[in-house]
Amino acid sequence: MTPHSPTPQDNAIERIVARHERALSVMWLALCALLLATMAIWGLALNGAERAVDAASESWVQQLAQAEELLAQGQVSLALAALERIDRDCPATFVKHRHDRERERLLAALASAYRAEGRKRRALDTLERAVAFDPKNFGNHFALAELARESGEDARAREAYESVLAIHPTHLRSVEALMDMDFAGGEWERVVATFERYIEAWQLATVHLRIGADRIALDVPVDGIPRALDAACAVAAPWSGTLALQTHGYSVRVLALAALPPLRAGESPRAALGVPIDARWSATGCANSNECDWIASGTDASIESAPLDAPDGIARVRLELALFRTVSAPMWKQAEQSFANCLLTARWRELSARLRQGGAPEAGSVFSD
Repeated sequence: MTPHSPTPQDNAIERIVARHERALSVMWLALCALLLATMAIWGLALNGAERAVDAASESWVQQLAQAEELLAQGQVSLALAALERIDRDCPATFVKHRHDRERERLLAALASAYRAEGRKRRALDTLERAVAFDPKNFGNHFALAELARESGEDARAREAYESVLAIHPTHLRSVEALMDMDFAGGEWERVVATFERYIEAWQLATVHLRIGADRIALDVPVDGIPRALDAACAVAAPWSGTLALQTHGYSVRVLALAALPPLRAGESPRAALGVPIDARWSATGCANSNECDWIASGTDASIESAPLDAPDGIARVRLELALFRTVSAPMWKQAEQSFANCLLTARWRELSARLRQGGAPEAGSVFSD
């Protein structure tokens, strides 16, 4: 095989390159410098690189929303295929990732899709992954507990419910589930222990007292024990109107309410204006069970006094009230019978004096970030 012989055209190109070698080198370096400068301006000054990374990071979040929509529309097979693909490629692999919440949404949707297709084992395993991803999120434990109980895996369900209560001791639905499981099995002592733990768990709730243009936040323990509260306000004289207490879903007992006029230099303190607790009070989202008790049925629970005249204005409000923990009717019946079966009727009388049947299920149990 004979070597290739240079053609006249090749020789011409070589002569041109040799003749302009310096200029061509300068041109090449200039092009490289221009390319690097363009990349620097796009990537750093204009944040182009960061935007590109963000776009790649956000794309799976958009795909997740689309898959969730498919699932909501009942297109389970399509949603499941999309969710499994997103799950394989999801960059959020640790709980401190910027999209950790979206990762939990993905696992929840994936579990729902498996469940809709009758693949409960895969659904349970997926919820176990959600628990492992963020073990401090009681919602993950609760979802696992509910599906495990539905699947007949009571031991697994009990463990998950207990994990919920270890994080969130006043989670009503977990308490209800454990009491119901133990009551059905005749485990009276367990019912009593779960109920006592729920009632005695420390819980502080914020209620609001509206008077004039003021809305005063009051922090009150939720234990059924009356508390005396004193709050400052600034209601200019003369004033007339009503006082409203927003309980946000807690049942409440109001024992006393008084409005105090401002102090004036050189004058003796004027008498407080007592607000009668009687049938003239109105209520929203709750029912009046007796003269001073209101049983909440929703988070919009609010009670409002009869009209009050305060010609000197109001500087302070004093009230005495008790907030009650939510206790559903089935919980009440199970607890009452279990205490009786355990020969703890005296303890039940003592405890029930601090309780009221009712209250919004969300009160003290559901929180938003």
